[in-house]
Amino acid sequence: MASFSDTAGDQWQVRVTLGAVQRCRDIASIDLLTVVGGDAFAEFVADPVKAATALFAVVKPEADRRGIALDAFLDRLSGDAIQAARDALMDAIVDFFPSPAERRARRNLLVEVRRVMDAEMAKLEAETTPERLRSLLESGEEPSS
Repeated sequence: MASFSDTAGDQWQVRVTLGAVQRCRDIASIDLLTVVGGDAFAEFVADPVKAATALFAVVKPEADRRGIALDAFLDRLSGDAIQAARDALMDAIVDFFPSPAERRARRNLLVEVRRVMDAEMAKLEAETTPERLRSLLESGEEPSS
């Protein structure tokens, strides 16, 4: 089962169920079934608040037991915890699908998406060396995005 730790050090188990899918639709206005391999993926990645709100909907039964409301949950996510939480949710979404073939296909897609995102971040990081930034400032160019 997918899991992550928030910035308070609390561990959260992330398991997508039909109930979680419905809560996510109600609370975050996002259909988890369209995140990995569907239309909602770009929105999910681009908007960390939307993704974290969807995650809260998934873990809401546990959050309720712990007495943690949405605002408090969101305050527990920053930096590396955001990425760990998003990764756990995407893994849990893939694990939700009943067909082994569909899980494999979505897992392969998720692996490829992560590979491309990592490559883009490495490219951006390479462009932000002090020498490259000085060169851009002197030339008036803008770094690629």
